[in-house]
Amino acid sequence: MSGLFEHSHEEGDDDESRQKWGEEAQQTERSVRVSDPETRSSGLNKFTTYVVSGKTATGSDFSSRKRYSDFEWIQKALNNCFPGTFVPPLPKKQTMGRFEDAFIERRRQRLEEFLHRVFNRPYLASSQVFCAWLTRNESGMEELKRTFDKRPFTNCLSEFRQSLQPYIRSELLGSAKERLQQFRCFLGTHQAVLQKLYKALARLSANNVAATAVIGEIHEKMNELHEGETKFLTEAYELKQAPRANLGEPFFRLHQGLKDSPCSHVDLLVSVAARELDDIGCMQEAVRQYDRLIANVCNLKAQAESQGKELDSVRSSERGNMFAALVQRKGKEEQIDSIEKNIGKLKEDALTGDEWAALARAVLVTKEMPEFVIEKVRTYQDVMLEFSHRQQALHLQAGDVWRQFLRDFHEASQNTNAPIPPPLPPGVVGTERFRPSTDALGGTMDDFLTAQQRASMSAAAAASGGGVPGAPGYPLGSEEEPEDLSSIWTEEAGQG
Repeated sequence: MSGLFEHSHEEGDDDESRQKWGEEAQQTERSVRVSDPETRSSGLNKFTTYVVSGKTATGSDFSSRKRYSDFEWIQKALNNCFPGTFVPPLPKKQTMGRFEDAFIERRRQRLEEFLHRVFNRPYLASSQVFCAWLTRNESGMEELKRTFDKRPFTNCLSEFRQSLQPYIRSELLGSAKERLQQFRCFLGTHQAVLQKLYKALARLSANNVAATAVIGEIHEKMNELHEGETKFLTEAYELKQAPRANLGEPFFRLHQGLKDSPCSHVDLLVSVAARELDDIGCMQEAVRQYDRLIANVCNLKAQAESQGKELDSVRSSERGNMFAALVQRKGKEEQIDSIEKNIGKLKEDALTGDEWAALARAVLVTKEMPEFVIEKVRTYQDVMLEFSHRQQALHLQAGDVWRQFLRDFHEASQNTNAPIPPPLPPGVVGTERFRPSTDALGGTMDDFLTAQQRASMSAAAAASGGGVPGAPGYPLGSEEEPEDLSSIWTEEAGQG
């Protein structure tokens, strides 16, 4: 499915594979791995490095160790070189527990995912800075950073134009500024709503996990209740059946059905929402990087204008700028020549920046914005369908559990000497069911006694010379029932 991790998620997936729902599928045959984490100490500084290995976009092998800060630098460098384009997110930083094995493994997986997503974008994967980063070893990283931080505007524009010009769809360039503003508003609103949704889903997931644990506890207590009552009635009254149905078995089956996913698969939606939030942050950074490019161009133009005023001042004075004349030992003509060169460089960079900004806006509006939203919709649809299928399976399973319970319950009712009392009529409280004088039961006590109990009660009645309410042949709820029967029960209960 588009936008999903290639692994097929079946029942029993572990937590790590579940967290990959919503992950972008690998779209290239080039492989890249992040492996062999190693934690080191350097003085008071402690950090973890990872081996990054594979083949570059040009097919060259690479293998070098990288720190998390190196990943941060390449992400920033790609944002600088490709303003207005989506650069994938990195795993978030963590202060506590960052050297624990579980955290290191999660970070390794997410760093590898970051590189897979970069390779999915040929213009990023084949860029000069990324290829250099892949092949540069630890000792050469600082030199690489210094070199690329000083790249001229013209080199950056040339690579940007060459890499992204084919992706620009001229038919979508109309109303580019208005569409960009709409996209800004959409991202902000969408992010706010998605954050609330993510928190709600996370709460639901946690509540489902807690509910699954409670279902397991209910199963145990139901069994204990059933066994205790059965033992008492069997030993004390020689009854052969339990007085109430045992719900322990259906609750046990429900708990077993939730064992593979205690949160009822809500973690699928939590995962896709979390990933989308991360991607929204990166898309907002792409827009901000475009804004920074515009601001940088404006700053270059402002500097060129300021230099022009300084040039006029130098030309109008006898010796030019006094600081340059006395400290730098520059004559007036030399000062003028230096300022004119600076102005020419600033104007050239401003023109380059204008062209770069126009291309970045075109890429952002015609490629990145629609692709981002469409891909998020596809990914959500895929996960939503899988979630719905799993919810359907869970509810069908629960329906089967209760259907089987009811079937067994009615079969047991038909095979026992003690019929299950009918439902209470409206207006009759639950405690009245157990009063011999109630009309709710109907029938006679014969239906609720064993042969031995009936014989014992008949003998007792004969010895006392009178009938016993509820004895064989004595109808429940008849007019002959003693009026003070409830008081007799109260006295017996007090004595008991």
